[in-house]
Amino acid sequence: MKLSFLLFAVFSASMLAALFVGSNLIAQEVSIVEDSADVANSAYFFFYILLATAVLLVVLKFYRGRKLFVLMEAALVFFTVDLALELFVDGLTSAGVALAVVALRFLWPVARTYALAFGAAVVGALIGSSLDFVPAAVLALALAAYDYFAVFKSKHMVTLAKGLNERNAAMALTLKSGKQSIQLGTGDVVMPAALCVTALKVSDAATALTLGGALLGCVALLYALENRKGYFPALPPLVGGALLGWLAWFAAAAALGF
Repeated sequence: MKLSFLLFAVFSASMLAALFVGSNLIAQEVSIVEDSADVANSAYFFFYILLATAVLLVVLKFYRGRKLFVLMEAALVFFTVDLALELFVDGLTSAGVALAVVALRFLWPVARTYALAFGAAVVGALIGSSLDFVPAAVLALALAAYDYFAVFKSKHMVTLAKGLNERNAAMALTLKSGKQSIQLGTGDVVMPAALCVTALKVSDAATALTLGGALLGCVALLYALENRKGYFPALPPLVGGALLGWLAWFAAAAALGF
């Protein structure tokens, strides 16, 4: 139970970090796509995620080491911290701080989870600032359905998670207490964070309801993890909660005429 509370706190902090970074990305009109309303962008993102998953599975099959995965994790932390800081300071300063965070990740193992949580929040903020609600929702739903299939049906996501854990390179938020541990994949933070950031483009009320829905989804996920052994797809409850928050805002807006 203690680990569940801590994971909820880390997830909540990640959502708030994504909203902070995302608000500045939106203000500075930072986007990785040309047309944020184009639903085709959802397909592009989804394809790249499937491709990355396939590549990781192939690498796991033929590469038995862990240095490559450690470098990938370090690169994620460096580039996301650097991206976030460049919104406020010059490039040299942001790169220096990002290198210090990477060094801290190696010198203080506990920092690894928090560095990855922030990295995932920044990726979510960037996707959220790049996409409007409809393409973001389509992408989130597609990934939630894929997560369910990959964990419960094909089980290749379980294979991927086990392979990365064996190399101590899970790319996940990992919390431990004695012999107990709990994990949440970085990708499971990205999409609810992206949905919360897209809500920033609409209103504070939409943002609050989407954030509240994501947090309720996290509670539902943690309840499921407490009562079920093994792996569980995290995106369906997290994305579902965030989208229910969006729907609550749409319903309220329609009822109140704004």
